[in-house]
Amino acid sequence: MARVLLFYILVVLLTGKSHNTSSNIRRVLVFGGNGFMGAETVERLLDLGYDVTIANRGNWYWDSATRIRPRVRFFSCDRSSALKSNCKKLMRFIQKIEFDAVVDFSAYKAVTIRDSLEALNGRAKLYVFISTDSIYEVCEKSHNGSTVESDDQPISSVSAGTSNDYGYQKLLCERELKKQKQDGGIHYVILRLPDVIGPRDNTKRWWSYQLWLQIYPYVKIPIYVPNRVKDVSFSLAYVKDVARAVTYVIKHDNKLHGHAINLGFEQTFTLGSLLLSLKEILGVDGNVTEYTNNPKHMQFYPTVTKGPLNTSKAWNKLQFKHTPWKRAFNETVLFYVNALTMKEYFDDREKVVYVLKEMLGSQNERAIEDALITLKQTFKLGTDNTDVSINSDIEHQEL
Repeated sequence: MARVLLFYILVVLLTGKSHNTSSNIRRVLVFGGNGFMGAETVERLLDLGYDVTIANRGNWYWDSATRIRPRVRFFSCDRSSALKSNCKKLMRFIQKIEFDAVVDFSAYKAVTIRDSLEALNGRAKLYVFISTDSIYEVCEKSHNGSTVESDDQPISSVSAGTSNDYGYQKLLCERELKKQKQDGGIHYVILRLPDVIGPRDNTKRWWSYQLWLQIYPYVKIPIYVPNRVKDVSFSLAYVKDVARAVTYVIKHDNKLHGHAINLGFEQTFTLGSLLLSLKEILGVDGNVTEYTNNPKHMQFYPTVTKGPLNTSKAWNKLQFKHTPWKRAFNETVLFYVNALTMKEYFDDREKVVYVLKEMLGSQNERAIEDALITLKQTFKLGTDNTDVSINSDIEHQEL
């Protein structure tokens, strides 16, 4: 008995988790949890003392293999087919457990939501679904103001295969949750997100623009902004705010049952204003943008056309205060400045460099490589350059 107890203590000390079955431990099942928003949210849940189980296909992005994987209970699971047949280990586990919440980052089809709810069979108190502002692209909007949560009535002619099929499928996921609750199912909360920024973004959109600005003094190639989006305002959210919002919803779920909530900074942006802010933070001189009608020039922001989100409900229902955008921008810029030289982010850095070469053209590859060598020599390889100079004021907020 003493040996068994000693072994258990060693396991807890070495893994940082006991998988306690005490009723005082709050248990959360996360679908995803290995990507940009998911890993940030899982880390926050763990830091707050939650017992976290995650299920995903086993792709560990950025440093999530070391930052997240050792601290959670993990099941490899591909949700493209039924959990009961494809994720048998997970099924055996969830049949023994009741979860305080399920957080779903990875469902893109209504059938996936339906399958997950059937597998849970009522053994979860709350389902938090991570949705998107893209759902409004397939909905009617009868006003010119910022988009509110009630602007979610689908256009009568919309169907699968529409030009914004992603938004349509996510809207169907939301409707599946509403339907199951009407049929006596579990409570749900829907968080609708605009484009999200912050450290470890898998889309590499922000980092591509930031790195372009960093090499601008060497290559003198401006960022092309299509005139078609010149005056288009849009919303952004901060990845740390997404994590905070999810944990708040889980803690105070009884206030929010059945609600969909827009998240995002109060500030809205255009692509030009976003790039100007980045330019000022990085201390880059010169006219770094050029407006163009050339159709070959693409842009990463905005990704929606119906304008920014109205996020007042997040405050009214959650009393949720977003991180000031200047602080979020500065923290994001500093992360990617450091990531440029840190060895553990080599693969991610190479992907961004590839995107940059594609955007600037093969004739500029040599100039890009020379500029990157100069930038890397500015810092000591593999160190955390927390003293890097940034020019915008940081607004502080207690998180």
